[in-house]
Amino acid sequence: KLSATGTKSSSTFLRGDNSFATVSAETNTPYFEVKLSGTSDFGDQVRTKIPFNTERFDSANDFDSSTNYRHTPQTAGKYIYQLVVYGLSSNSANSNVKGIEAYIDKNGSSVQVNEFDYTDNPIRQAQCVATATIDMNGSSDYVEFYGTVNTVDGANGRFSAYTMARGWRLTS
Repeated sequence: KLSATGTKSSSTFLRGDNSFATVSAETNTPYFEVKLSGTSDFGDQVRTKIPFNTERFDSANDFDSSTNYRHTPQTAGKYIYQLVVYGLSSNSANSNVKGIEAYIDKNGSSVQVNEFDYTDNPIRQAQCVATATIDMNGSSDYVEFYGTVNTVDGANGRFSAYTMARGWRLTS
């Protein structure tokens, strides 16, 4: 038999300490997710900023998808950022990818770099994922996303339309 304290209702739950508590609707805001609207070509093995020009969502309108292609959150805290780079050769009919890199930069310096090396088994399209947890000051700190593609024949690299990035603040 329970002798719980508090009021039982449809918006409360019974906690382990035998008291009722209200469900909290915490959210990880602000948050965003962006992608390319098409493909983006660049030089072979050239570290290139990814021009994310399509917002799937941007809860605080703090991702610049038209000029700088960067996230400048106006709420301080720890943020999780994830970058998914899909790369191929601009000469995709005749060239394979032998390497791809994904970079997450804070204020112009890389904080996370991931690389996949396909030299022994080149493929048509490669994927690389980078994830980082970054402290942001909520006013001037910004995050940008870069990538490189290394093709077998030296053709230009290309980010495909599947390339995307997302970020969200961790609640405390």
